[in-house]
Amino acid sequence: MENMDDDPFAIDSSLIKGVAPVNIEHTSPHLKKDFAPWHKPRKQWIRDNQWGVLISSLIKKLNTTNENRPLNYLSLPGVDLLDIRSFEQVFTELNARIQFLGLNYIEEDQDDIKAEQALSLNEVRSLDFVDQESNVITEQFEELSDDSSIVSRRVLQEHKTFDVINLDLCASFAKYKPGTVQSLYTAIHKLLHHQSYYRTEDWLFFITTRVDKKKVDPDAFLTLIESALNSLPADMVNSNLIEKFGLDQICVENKSIAVSNLTSLQHKCCFTATYGIWKLKLLIDCKPQSKSKMHPPYEYHVESEDETPDMVSMSFWCSRIPSKNVDTAGLSKLEINGQLPDSNSIYIDYAQKAFDASLNAIDLDAFLSQSQEKYQGALERSKLLLKKARYSIEDYERWLIEQQNKINSMLAPKY
Repeated sequence: MENMDDDPFAIDSSLIKGVAPVNIEHTSPHLKKDFAPWHKPRKQWIRDNQWGVLISSLIKKLNTTNENRPLNYLSLPGVDLLDIRSFEQVFTELNARIQFLGLNYIEEDQDDIKAEQALSLNEVRSLDFVDQESNVITEQFEELSDDSSIVSRRVLQEHKTFDVINLDLCASFAKYKPGTVQSLYTAIHKLLHHQSYYRTEDWLFFITTRVDKKKVDPDAFLTLIESALNSLPADMVNSNLIEKFGLDQICVENKSIAVSNLTSLQHKCCFTATYGIWKLKLLIDCKPQSKSKMHPPYEYHVESEDETPDMVSMSFWCSRIPSKNVDTAGLSKLEINGQLPDSNSIYIDYAQKAFDASLNAIDLDAFLSQSQEKYQGALERSKLLLKKARYSIEDYERWLIEQQNKINSMLAPKY
């Protein structure tokens, strides 16, 4: 009978003798050292104080905890999923959950990036506040324009609506020529129509975009301007574009604004305001109708050539407009929602809010440079998230010194 003690995989077995290493070297996991603009403390400030604050308010408004459902979130999260990671405190404090769908395009041959994203997704799914149905697909948001695309199926066909939509772009929303079919214009229009048709509850829309002349197509810019000029009262246009933004009166009145004649500040203010008005008009023109209130945006410098920021993070609180109904035959004297303002009055009111928000934009680089306490808070939060995403914090701190010097140079007065 075979000796049961003769374990072929015992440590001194002749079968594996000499196979195991005599000296074992313990190594630290590989830490990432390549950093990008969205790793800066100012971006973490936006995640916490724009996205996080508004999402917290929406969770309370929708009462998702008592409804026992997750908050549905659509975003362009990037490989590290830093936006989702940053929401942990908000969702934990409110005892809420999130179910997200992320779109992050990766080229077919970039296996290392795909592996990194898969690891990040696995890490984030393990968090208590994240619903296990959450996922990231390697597709482009612009593909939403195509009814037969994977994106159209995953975003529109599989979801009635989203509670939060976050389009965190690296480039400009308006980099395409007007009328380009497979573009952000078409994709956003289609998504807003979908939201307005199916959505009855309030929802949030975030977009981060470049706003400088080099990144914004001039024809697209003028199309946004002309849309506002053609749909708003002349006195309102004059009050904002001429008196507040400082545009030439004759050019505004003749609708002959030349992009080359605008200052960086005028270009930025006009772009952010008219984008908000364009989005508002899309929702107002839908059936059923909706509206969007634009908040003062946060802005910062990426490649600015003067003191005007060239990147803007905008936020909108969106809601359904109650419909009116009157029995024109006269049998019923009831006027349902008869005292509410009409849609045109709402459009003008909220368009003015977009102008006001644009004028009240917050230069986040200047804001944080003037408050070391707030900067340090954002820095510590950023380091915490990057550490969880397996970045070298030592290298990050060295990188930040170099980046902060560039920002200080942009903020310095030009003589």
